[in-house]
Amino acid sequence: GIKELKSVIFKGNAEGTLEVGATTIGAYAFTPYIETTSSTINGVTTTAGEIITNLKTVTFEPGVNIEKIGDHAFEKQTSLFKVDYGKDARINEIGSYTFAENIILKEVTIPATTTKIGDHAYAGCVAVEPVTLVEGAANVTFGAYAFQNCEKLLTIYLPSTVQNFDGSAFDGCDNIRTIDVADGNPYLENDENGVLYQLENGVEKKLLFYPKTI
Repeated sequence: GIKELKSVIFKGNAEGTLEVGATTIGAYAFTPYIETTSSTINGVTTTAGEIITNLKTVTFEPGVNIEKIGDHAFEKQTSLFKVDYGKDARINEIGSYTFAENIILKEVTIPATTTKIGDHAYAGCVAVEPVTLVEGAANVTFGAYAFQNCEKLLTIYLPSTVQNFDGSAFDGCDNIRTIDVADGNPYLENDENGVLYQLENGVEKKLLFYPKTI
């Protein structure tokens, strides 16, 4: 098997335009696995194992078209520090536990084309500080506890186009200081303390998120 894999690149086409026909990255596609060896001495069997990968970067090039990054696809890649989405890379869905427990991943970017973030997709990414939804993102469905226990998360950036937000996805992210909504968003608004509100006809209607750091 592959004992070390430092980077994965999903290639677009030469022009950087959208590929025809979407691809799905399978469940557990790049999850580290354990290679085990066993030995028997005096009738007692012992087993030793090792994690087989050292993935550091994942790149989705311009023009790539991914229907879904599968459940658990990059889970527990403890050396992964960067996931890069090229211009116009299309990622429709990020599956459950897809990037969970990537403990040195520093930031999370959600592409404009993403409509669903699965349950626990980034749970336990304890080094993540900002989460950014790219301009153009609109109706994004947040799975249960999608960002649970991202302990260093400080700021969530929402574009002018996003229409909804589910605070329960950020359970255990007790250091969030602000939800920063881009100017011109007719659906959401943050105040000077980072408190997030749902708007209706430009008027604050419903409290959506209140940072615990206030």
